[in-house]
Amino acid sequence: MKHLAVFVLFCWCLVALSGCGTSTGPSETDLSAGNGFRIRIAVSATQLVTGGSIQVYASVFDDQNQPVSDDTVPVIFSASEQGITWTSTGAGAEKLIGGEATAVMKWEDPSSGENAEPSRSCLVTASYRGALAQTEIQLTANSF
Repeated sequence: MKHLAVFVLFCWCLVALSGCGTSTGPSETDLSAGNGFRIRIAVSATQLVTGGSIQVYASVFDDQNQPVSDDTVPVIFSASEQGITWTSTGAGAEKLIGGEATAVMKWEDPSSGENAEPSRSCLVTASYRGALAQTEIQLTANSF
């Protein structure tokens, strides 16, 4: 429980320091279900405007519900929409340190002209050794 409280406080501090502008604030999922490793995913904002970035956090727990200690196997972050890049150190394959991994997700809207989309949902995923967790954010183009 202590790790959860520290994790939530860490998320809020990053949001306050990063100045998310028009974001709708941080969001966190429940711990993924199943046996073995389990993941909780959180984002610093649930809305991302083209050209902007958000932080994505993963907390990984073992089958004893303990944070996974440092591991050479990275947490893999991915997203369902085009135009997403991972600008953190591991480019979306981030080191697990003390049961936590953090990635920076940037989005540039690839749509334009008659095919421009004003807003769309994006599924953000964190996976580790077969376990995964997902959360949804909104992507918004500047021109809308």
